[in-house]
Amino acid sequence: MPLNIFSRMPQLRRLVLTDTYLLSGSISHLSLPSSLRMLDISSTSISGSLPSTLSSLSLLSYLDISSTSISGSLPSTLSCLSLLTYLNIGSENITGRVEDLSWLSSLTNLHTLVLSGLESVTGDLPSLTFLTPLHVVQSLTISTVDWTGELPAQLGTLTSLSFLDLSYLLSTQFPRWVMDLTGLRHLDVSHVADYRSGVVPQDLSRLAQLQHFDAMGNGLVGALPDYWSSLNHLTFLSFSRNKIEGSIPSTFSALTTLCTLALVQNSMDGTIPPVFSTALSSLDLRGNHFSGSIPAFLGDLAGLTVLELAANNFTGAIPKSFTKLSGVLYLALTDNQLTSGLDVISKMSWLGYVELSNNKISGAFPDLSTLPSLSGLGFRGNNFQGTFPSVLLKLTNLVSLDLGQNGFYGSIPKDVSKMSYLDFLSLDNNNFHEEIPSGLLTLPALAWLDMQHNRLTGQLPSTLSNVLLGVLYLGENDLKGPLPDFSKWNTSLTTLDLGDNSFTGSIPESIRTLTSLDVLLLRNNQLSGTFPSALLSLPNLGVL
Repeated sequence: MPLNIFSRMPQLRRLVLTDTYLLSGSISHLSLPSSLRMLDISSTSISGSLPSTLSSLSLLSYLDISSTSISGSLPSTLSCLSLLTYLNIGSENITGRVEDLSWLSSLTNLHTLVLSGLESVTGDLPSLTFLTPLHVVQSLTISTVDWTGELPAQLGTLTSLSFLDLSYLLSTQFPRWVMDLTGLRHLDVSHVADYRSGVVPQDLSRLAQLQHFDAMGNGLVGALPDYWSSLNHLTFLSFSRNKIEGSIPSTFSALTTLCTLALVQNSMDGTIPPVFSTALSSLDLRGNHFSGSIPAFLGDLAGLTVLELAANNFTGAIPKSFTKLSGVLYLALTDNQLTSGLDVISKMSWLGYVELSNNKISGAFPDLSTLPSLSGLGFRGNNFQGTFPSVLLKLTNLVSLDLGQNGFYGSIPKDVSKMSYLDFLSLDNNNFHEEIPSGLLTLPALAWLDMQHNRLTGQLPSTLSNVLLGVLYLGENDLKGPLPDFSKWNTSLTTLDLGDNSFTGSIPESIRTLTSLDVLLLRNNQLSGTFPSALLSLPNLGVL
C-alpha cells in the first residue's frame, strides 16, 4: 500500500493501521490530510525517523506509534500538537536521552501517556520532573525502560491519575508518593528490578479506590498485612514471585469483588482459610508451602474458571465438592502428595485442562470419556499401572498428553495415530514395548514426542514428513538397524535423542540436512566409522 494515498482524502479524521505488519515503508512517505484527528500505526513495519511535519496536524488528538520500526530521536516540534489527549511512543528504536522528551510538558491536555519499551533512550528517572505540568493526565505508563535512579516525588502532584504502570523499572525503592494518588484504580509495580528485600507497602490502604494491584517479582519479604477491608474495590491482586511468608489474611474476606488472586511462588504456609468471595474466577496459589487437605469449601466458589494449587504440600483426595465447580476450565494440582479422587475429575465434564503430575495417585485409570472438551492432560510421575488407557483414544480434542514416569506397559495402540490434534506427547519412563506405531511420528500437529526409557523395538522410519516436529526423544529403548537417510526426513528437529539403543552402521552424511539441530545424542549405540564431517555443517549444534 503506498503511504502517500491518504493525502487524497481531505475529510479523513481517523486512520487506524494497527497490527498491519505487511504495511511497511518510511514514515517520511506517509502523507496525511490536515483534517486528521486520530493516527494509529502501532504494530506495523513502518520505519524511519518521525518527520517534524507531523506537528502540522493541529487537530490531532490521538497518536500511537508503539511497536513500530520508527527510529531516531523524536522531534521537539511535537509539542505543537496541543490537542493531543492520547500519546503512545513506545518503540525500541527511538533514541536520545530522557531529557530530550521534555517537550511533553507542553501537552497539557494529555489524558493518556505511554512511555514503554524505549530501550534505546538513556538517562535517569529523576529527569521526568518535566511531566508535572500534565495535571489532567489520567493514565501514565513508564515501563520497560533502562533509566536509573528514583522517580521524582513531584509526580505525586498528578492527582488526576487513575492508572499508573511502573512495571520493569530500574528503581531501587517503592515510590512513596504513589500513596498520595488517592484516585488510583490501577497500579502496576511488578518487576521493579532493584526493589529487593523490601516489605509489602504498609500504607496501600490509602488507595481506597484501587481495583488492580500487581506487585509481582519484587523480592518482597514478610507477611501480608491486614488492611484489606479498606480495599474492598479490588478485582485483581498479585503478589506472585516474591518472598512473602505467613498465612492468607482473614481480612481477605472483605474483598468481595476480587476476581483474580495470584500468590504464586512465595513461602506462604498453613491451610487455606475460607475467606474467598464467590466472585473469584482465578485462584493461583502454586509454589508455596500450603499443607493439609485441599479444603472442600473451594467447591463453593461457583465463579472459578482457573484453579492452580500446584507445588504445595497438599495431601489426601481431590475434594468431592469440586464436582460443583461448573465453570472451571483449568485445574492444576501438580507436585503435591495427593493419593486419590480421580472419580471427581471424571465428573467435571467442562474441564479443558487438568494437570495432576507428580502426586502419589494410583489405582484404575479414570473414565475420562466424560470430558469431551479436554485439550490437556498431565498425569506424569504417579503410580499408574496397566496398558495404555484406551479411554484416551476417545478424547479427540487432546492437544497435550503426558503419561511419563508411571508403570504403563504393553504396546502403544495404533489408534494413537488418529489423535490428530496432539502437539505434545510424552510417554517416557514407562515399560511400553513393541514397535512405534507407524502413524505416530507423522501426526500432523505433533511438535514434541518423548518416548525415552521404555522397551520399544524396531527401526526408525526411512521417510518422515512432519514439518512441525521439533523435539524427538527415543533414547534408552531397544531400537536397532541403521540410521535413516535424514534427507528424506522433512522436519524442524532441534532436539534428536537416539542414545542408548542398538543402532548400527555409520552416521550418514545426510545428517547435515537437519539444519535446525541444537541437540544430537547418539551415545551408547553400536555405530562405527569415522567422525562425519557433516556434523561440522550443522550451524546450531550445541550439544553432541
